[in-house]
This record gives sequence, C-alpha cells and structure tokens, in this order.
Amino acid sequence: MEVLMEVLLEVLMEVLMEVLMEELMEELMEVLMEVLMEELMEVLMEVLMEDLTEELMEVLLEVLMEVLMEVLLEVLMEELMEVLLEVLMEELMEVLMAVLMEELLSSALRFRVLHAGSCGVLMGQALSTSPLH
Repeated sequence: MEVLMEVLLEVLMEVLMEVLMEELMEELMEVLMEVLMEELMEVLMEVLMEDLTEELMEVLLEVLMEVLMEVLLEVLMEELMEVLLEVLMEELMEVLMAVLMEELLSSALRFRVLHAGSCGVLMGQALSTSPLH
C-alpha cells in the first residue's frame, strides 16, 4: 500500500507539475503577449509621431515658404513701384523740359520776328519821312 501511495503521489506530482507548467506557460504567454503589445504600441506611436512630425515639418516649411514668397513679392512690388515712379518722373521732367524749351524757343522766335517786323516798319517810316527821300 505504501508503494501504491508513492506511485499515486508520484503520478499526482507529475500531473500537478504538468498542470502547473501549462498554467505557467499560459500565464507566461499572456504576460509576454501583453508586454509585446505594449512594446509594439510604443514603437508604433514613435513611428507615427516621427511620420507626423515629418509631415508637420513639411507642412510648416511649405506654409513658411508661401508666406516668405508673399512678403518678398510685396517688397519687390513696392520697390518696383518706387523705381517705376522715379523713372516716370524723370521721363515726365524730360518731356516737360523739352516742351518748355520748344515753347520758349517758339516764343523767342515770334518775338524776334515781331521785333524785326516792327523795326522794319519803323525804318520804312523813317526812310519815307526822311528829307533825303
């Protein structure tokens, strides 16, 4: 009977060890899966954050470039308008000076013609009334 008890105890211990090992393996697998899932989620979040950060940086860079181009264009347009206004004023002054000079020369020429004509009339009158005539 003692042998039977020993055998039973031994079988019981083996079965118990198997059950315990199975339970431990199941628990271990659960814990391992849990840890793996946590690690996987962390890695996924890091990758997502990197991708999002890269995309965010690309979008920010794009927006920054657009704003910079708008500002540059605005500054260039202001500079262009100033230069254009300056050139137009110079051209206008040249045209005005040319017209003014033409008018002055025309007036001076008319004055000379009128003056010469009146001198001729006076000389003609003087000659016609002179005692020599």
